Amino acid sequence: MTHVIASTRHEPRIKGRSSEVKIELEHYSVGAIPVRVTEAGKWEVLAHYFERTPPYPILSEEPMVLERVYKLMTETPEAGEDRLTTLNRGLMEEFGVKGKPLSVTPCKIQVVRPWYDFRKKKQIVARKTTDFFVVGSVENCAGRQMGELEGQSELRWVEINELIKYMEDQGRRYPELPDVNEAAPLGWALTELEDEGYFQRIADTLSTGRKRKTK
Repeated sequence: MTHVIASTRHEPRIKGRSSEVKIELEHYSVGAIPVRVTEAGKWEVLAHYFERTPPYPILSEEPMVLERVYKLMTETPEAGEDRLTTLNRGLMEEFGVKGKPLSVTPCKIQVVRPWYDFRKKKQIVARKTTDFFVVGSVENCAGRQMGELEGQSELRWVEINELIKYMEDQGRRYPELPDVNEAAPLGWALTELEDEGYFQRIADTLSTGRKRKTK
């Protein structure tokens, strides 16, 4: 069973559209929340960080630049791939790491937002669905694709509560892009990881190899 943790609906203000938003594109991806435990027993998450993103047509033909943003790994499945294969490929291509899924059931996030369609050369409305998995046993490996957008980011390990705050701030700064706020899957991951029974089951697979201090 998949946990549906959030469904964010954004009503685009587009001329000629009625109040009833018509979904013109369905997009599915698999997301990863790679985690490790610090010496102090804090959870950290591996994420992309962009001081400034490369210019990209996000909402219209005119390129848009986002500043001071974090991003979790999300990967679109290729033909014939199952979720685990997509997850592993995304970790390698975006982060240059490999890991082990710790969550049996993913956190499903759905966001409705404006989307620039390159083929139609106009703005449409898309529904983005992402299944996020918590990932442990994170190890570096070759394979990060530096030519991709995500390959131009700085990779940072960030304490999970701090990353949630950064994500919420991004959401306030870019309200037209609801998917830049990825606090919801991080909150779900933190709830899972703070469960002592859950932690005991997966502690030995964590990258630090040491058990987290209990309160």
